[in-house]
Amino acid sequence: MSITELMASIVVVGIITGLVILISVLIEYFTSLLQIIFKKPLSPKGAVEIDSNEHIYAHPDYADRLQDHHQFGVQTIYEALLHGLKVAGNRPLFSFRQSSDQPFQSYSHK
Repeated sequence: MSITELMASIVVVGIITGLVILISVLIEYFTSLLQIIFKKPLSPKGAVEIDSNEHIYAHPDYADRLQDHHQFGVQTIYEALLHGLKVAGNRPLFSFRQSSDQPFQSYSHK
């Protein structure tokens, strides 16, 4: 085998290896793209209206009942307030608005 034939076979092997790598990367890309496209979307967990007269909304997990305070280890309203401050910090405690065309105003623990 001459040096020219050896170089040609190395080039052919290199091209085939590059094509195999390129095809495997493209297959992986399209597979992940199809998984994203056909993934079942999560159902939205929006607020549930619990009073249609006053238009009061609640989190869907607590539309029928409040959280049990015993799971947090609190016995008094003050302890519940301290627990909320520890967990939520300065994030909104609850929000309200006077009408649907106005922005929400929020209360926090602080």
